Amino acid sequence: MNGLLRHPGARAALAALCIAALPGIVDPQSLAGRAREPGPAEESPATGQEEQQPRPLFKSGFEGTIELTPLTMYGNGAWQEIRGTDSETGFAWPPKLWGGTIRLQLVAGDRERVTAATLGGQMFSELQSVIGHDGTSTRALFSTVQKGVGGALVNWDSTQNDLGIFPGPSGQGDLYVSYWLKLQPDLLERMVGSDWDSGWRGAIRSVLPEWLERRIVSGWAGRVVSDWKTGDGNNAGDYRIILSVYGDAAAKRLYWDARGDNVANGGLPEQIFWEQMNTRVPVPVGQWFRVEIFAHRSSGPDGRVWMAINGQTIVDRYGSNMGVNNLPWNRIFASLNYSSGQSLPAYQWVDDLEIWDRFPASASPH
Repeated sequence: MNGLLRHPGARAALAALCIAALPGIVDPQSLAGRAREPGPAEESPATGQEEQQPRPLFKSGFEGTIELTPLTMYGNGAWQEIRGTDSETGFAWPPKLWGGTIRLQLVAGDRERVTAATLGGQMFSELQSVIGHDGTSTRALFSTVQKGVGGALVNWDSTQNDLGIFPGPSGQGDLYVSYWLKLQPDLLERMVGSDWDSGWRGAIRSVLPEWLERRIVSGWAGRVVSDWKTGDGNNAGDYRIILSVYGDAAAKRLYWDARGDNVANGGLPEQIFWEQMNTRVPVPVGQWFRVEIFAHRSSGPDGRVWMAINGQTIVDRYGSNMGVNNLPWNRIFASLNYSSGQSLPAYQWVDDLEIWDRFPASASPH
């Protein structure tokens, strides 16, 4: 995870750490219906060649005997496994995507040291019975972050609660991920209503560069929705695609921001390859909406990153999406609960996760 604000120190170091805490922030000085089941290969009428059918790599709505295991602690956080077989799809947790796995990662903060008891008072995940996106009862994965580092009620650290896909390095190909997400109903108020003129937050503001102070004064906040990173065996990556919700206090609105960069924990000088904001497609709050992301990796013009919300395309970018070291995906955070500048608690629900090796028939127009 990116290094973020925590340790008290020199004013300059504090400012640098604050800047790194903001997912997707760009320093102006540095600026850029039902899934079709797989079948036998079919012949294309246009070319006479065989076309591979979409293959589901994993599908689950957390139904049946699915359960979360106890936390497995490490220094500043914990892993939590998802176990069991989905009674509706027949897929078992965890899937072995390209030889890897899927699990939850809970991070208390960059320099925090936690136990299961203290981490549980800061954040947790659980399976809940709720009304789903089709109006019927369903089980969904609920995640919450209640407090930041030191009990802070606004997060500027790496504090987060994520559903992560950790694929193996071999045999990777195209990847399509879809799920239903429900963000907390008061998200707008919590992302544009922070008071930055009092207490320690005012002190932090006083050491920030002017461009970032303007963001804070205007009530900027960010919430990461999905974050795909490349990496080697040490998680040192060279490419990332990230989708976030930003809060704009001046306009009293939420909007989408997506970008491709090299901020993947590889120690490289930050480089932003592309960035797209979308204020046209609404950010739903307090209601279910569908998130879809597809990536075809290539160093040529056929590389593609596509994202849609509730069937409406927000990104469709062609071109190279390989990093300088041509590293494979190794951390695909399908869904994150990771905010900067949002008043806590931050919480959400996820349901009906699907992973395919290409666009399925149920994908939105693309």
